[in-house]
Amino acid sequence: MAKLSGVKVIDMTAGEVTKVAYEGAEYVLTQEAPAVDDIIRTDGAWSGTVEEGNFYKCVDLDEDGDARIVTDLGTVARHFRKHYEVFRKVAAQGPTIEARVGKLESDVAALKGEQATATPKFKAGDKVRGKLTGFVYTLESRRPDRDERDAGLAWETELGGWIGENQVELVEAKAALKVGDCAKVVGRTYLGDIKTGTVVKITVDTNGYGDYKIKLLDGSDYDYAKADSLEKVDADKAEELAKWAKIGREVDEYKEGDVIKTRVDDGTTGLKGGTLAVIREVDEDGDVFLDAINQYGKYAFNLAREVELVAPVESRVDR
Repeated sequence: MAKLSGVKVIDMTAGEVTKVAYEGAEYVLTQEAPAVDDIIRTDGAWSGTVEEGNFYKCVDLDEDGDARIVTDLGTVARHFRKHYEVFRKVAAQGPTIEARVGKLESDVAALKGEQATATPKFKAGDKVRGKLTGFVYTLESRRPDRDERDAGLAWETELGGWIGENQVELVEAKAALKVGDCAKVVGRTYLGDIKTGTVVKITVDTNGYGDYKIKLLDGSDYDYAKADSLEKVDADKAEELAKWAKIGREVDEYKEGDVIKTRVDDGTTGLKGGTLAVIREVDEDGDVFLDAINQYGKYAFNLAREVELVAPVESRVDR
């Protein structure tokens, strides 16, 4: 341990240093004999092995009780008491602002040292998703000036801001798209006419800007979108997805107050298939509890897959 870096002078009297801060703790000048872990401030009598006026840690004591320190040459040396000042750590107490600043600067220096040799997890061009926001970003270039211990190595994104590697995860590669495929819109579109969640069909392959031309399944509107704004869906599921997307829901996403029609007979309750009912409750498993219509308010239970949506609660005029 050669000379200490990050020692801050925080008090002087008549030109003499009386208090310093190091790694979040305060040390005061003492006239007592040195002890291990005291801070030693040297004069010029150490034969060129240390720098005059610099600070060193006392690592041991010799047989006379004089301090031993690790010199700038890496050797252990000692000197007579009159050739150094002794600073001793103040008893445990809340650190001063100066002490905290000194500790912070030491931490930042250590962090920079760690990050200078750290290997990035990602590379330019990677698509990543924010762990908290769910947003998808494209990484463009490193931002070492924004590296932080908690956030991790920082990257510039296509949106002009930066984000840390610990705040994101790599997006799984999506299935390739081609003309005729159906896809769900999961991001921004060029014109903004087709909203997130809508099911569309790819009608024109990517142009020079990387945009696909997309159309609603009924052909009533079109837009353009990049591949990362589209998620391929099976053609046999597209119609079902589109039907639910029109009311802003996922497939089989039922709500209290929806009007439904049963698809099968229920032997337990006697509720027949084709009966109209109102959903009283949807539990966490997606099962629905029903109030049958025109059957004396009969309370029944059916799985969501055994019912068919007739009218969403938002479209009922009796509410």
